[in-house]
Amino acid sequence: MVSDSKIAIHYREGGYAKRWIEFCQENNLNFKTVNCYSNTIVSDLEGVDVLLWHHHRYEFKNAKIAEAILTIAEHKGITVFPNKMTRVSFDEKIIQKYLLESVEAPFPKTFVSFDEEESKTWLEQQNQPVVFKLSKGAGSKNVRLVNSSDAKSIIHKMHTKGIESFKAPLNLNFKLPLKSILYNFYRYFSVRIPLAKMKNKRVGNEFSYSYFQEFLPKNDHDIRIVVIGDKAIGLKRLVAKNSFKASGSGVILYDHKLIPIECISKAFNVQNDLGFQCMAYDFVKHPTKGYQIVEICYGVSARAYDQCPGYWTKDLEWNPSTSVLVEDLIIKSIIEK
Repeated sequence: MVSDSKIAIHYREGGYAKRWIEFCQENNLNFKTVNCYSNTIVSDLEGVDVLLWHHHRYEFKNAKIAEAILTIAEHKGITVFPNKMTRVSFDEKIIQKYLLESVEAPFPKTFVSFDEEESKTWLEQQNQPVVFKLSKGAGSKNVRLVNSSDAKSIIHKMHTKGIESFKAPLNLNFKLPLKSILYNFYRYFSVRIPLAKMKNKRVGNEFSYSYFQEFLPKNDHDIRIVVIGDKAIGLKRLVAKNSFKASGSGVILYDHKLIPIECISKAFNVQNDLGFQCMAYDFVKHPTKGYQIVEICYGVSARAYDQCPGYWTKDLEWNPSTSVLVEDLIIKSIIEK
């Protein structure tokens, strides 16, 4: 691969940056690492053509500076990842709703209100149950299936003291040895609860809005499609026992024949309409309308897709491949464009 562009990569542990750096080295690309939190970041970007920054929802400094630095870089004529349209809805389901509705995407009936009484009036007119979501959260966190009574209580709480974004999960498997169960209890009280408290103290409660989505029943899976440039990869995620949330089960199927071509087509259509650089689309089947997009997110966990056996092109043609790396697809699409 040949490119005269100078690429700047913000490095952080656990993100896309490590693989981006390796890709640049393997392909002899002109790059350097930068610290986007640096006092000298503006001058550090002089002469740079591309800035790559995979910021994370739990890296709290992002809330202070990421949007500003990326916007300034774009204003200076630098191509950034993620660009404005790609990042604007990151971990913000309310914005996702408005984006998807703006292009008439296949999207379940979703209600957002910033008024408590309006929310309660709407609730009285709905079939039950409904799905409540916080605007922030991933991996099935902050998503609940609620009846009318629970929903009213949630509405009141959201419009008074608010709801915490982070929970401390207590996962107990009583088939494990007693020693392991006791250790899980220890981890819960000594590590997970203090960590959740620290995170909530930093970000504050979510409040002053209601977000409810139509419940799509009798689904034993969802379909995750990730579109990057002119390519799409996909997988099927199974719903856990006694749950309605597919992304929390951890059971993933990679056979491309299990992926409905309808989902590939719908994802490419939305990508084309909104101009995202990279976006993951979560599809759940509607009883009468086919697959619907319930959420979108640009920042996927890359390693979950390493086993994908190939990709689809915009013309919906399947291409088998032994190497489909999310980070590579992103940097290739940025450089080629």
